[in-house]
Amino acid sequence: MPTVLDMAGVACPASVDGKSLLPLLRGEVASVRPYLHLLYENAWDCLTDGQEKYIRHVDGGEQFFDLRSDPDECRDRIHDTSLAGKVTSWRHELDVVLKKDVKRKL
Repeated sequence: MPTVLDMAGVACPASVDGKSLLPLLRGEVASVRPYLHLLYENAWDCLTDGQEKYIRHVDGGEQFFDLRSDPDECRDRIHDTSLAGKVTSWRHELDVVLKKDVKRKL
């Protein structure tokens, strides 16, 4: 909806979730968000920036993939101690995203 409103020259209400993709389509910006939040049928949530992918399953299990070196997601690196800082950062960001979703639904 924000993109359609932007194309029509109408201001988007603050209550509407999302951003206009028009600047992206015009080539004015390279991205409109730092990552994508994906979820699958209440089985897992995921964040990815196209280079890394963090997945949390509803049972608490986690996975982490370096998509630059492993685009087919064959090597789960969640226990790689050299990536612990990145995993912690993605874990925190997913917590923030999920808390926002809960507030939005209330």
